[in-house]
Amino acid sequence: MVFRVSVVVFLAAAAGCGSSGQPYVTDGRLDKGLVVVLTGIHGRLWLSESICKGLDEGGVHGAIEIDDWTYEGKWLPFYNLGAYERNHEMAKRLAARIVQYQKDHPGGPVTLVGYSGGGPLAVWTAEAMPRGAQLDSLILLSTPLVPEYDLGPALAASRKGIASFYSKRDIVYLGLGTLIFGTMDKKHKVSAGNLGFIVPQSGQRAAAYQRLYQIRWRPEMGKLGYSGSHLTIGAGSFVACCIAPLVRAPTWDQDLIDRAARGQATAQITATRPAGASSATAAADVDGQAAK
Repeated sequence: MVFRVSVVVFLAAAAGCGSSGQPYVTDGRLDKGLVVVLTGIHGRLWLSESICKGLDEGGVHGAIEIDDWTYEGKWLPFYNLGAYERNHEMAKRLAARIVQYQKDHPGGPVTLVGYSGGGPLAVWTAEAMPRGAQLDSLILLSTPLVPEYDLGPALAASRKGIASFYSKRDIVYLGLGTLIFGTMDKKHKVSAGNLGFIVPQSGQRAAAYQRLYQIRWRPEMGKLGYSGSHLTIGAGSFVACCIAPLVRAPTWDQDLIDRAARGQATAQITATRPAGASSATAAADVDGQAAK
């Protein structure tokens, strides 16, 4: 059986697969697809584990791997923030590893879920994919790129598109923080993880952005543990209800995005949940497709 490969880049994941530190990476799960959770600039923290657990509880049955792309783990966050050339090299290495996975598991879906600094790594990994190779989707959580960053090449390399979660309450990290210390693309500005990405209104780029879905934080998301702050977007309940359905869905459209953000997409998705698993409901809201 051929499985669809979804690469979800959650910017907060750590390296290696198949070790005791990667409980969701097994041969059986790898046959069903791969989700790569990319860590933030501090490396592998509890957030990485929470995202993985939330994906599993939300019915993601493929392998869920933490990729810690940072230098020397969590002790050099500001170096990891500004190491532009090295970060691009790490993205190229991940792209090559994904291509090998796709050769070993034809048709397997690959999703990149990037938390914080992992978001740009997910975007750059998509940009580094060779011609003809494609990811299933990118899911960006609180991304420190500038709002005007050109997502066109990454969108072209993702079959379902890009879902980007942002919050204007994320002031310390993605407001003042990136204004003072810079974004991952080396600009001193308030980031897209705070304001959202700027969408071109005309021309070829505008057409490409039809597959960018920007999901804005609303107070109701706090019921699932996501308060709008930088360190709560990886809350397990929020991930299970609002993010896992995006990984599981075979295709995306605005209705699916809206339902997933509210934790109501399970019935629409062909993938089955484990026996006895409950369906949680979120009272979330979505800005909708950015091109509108």
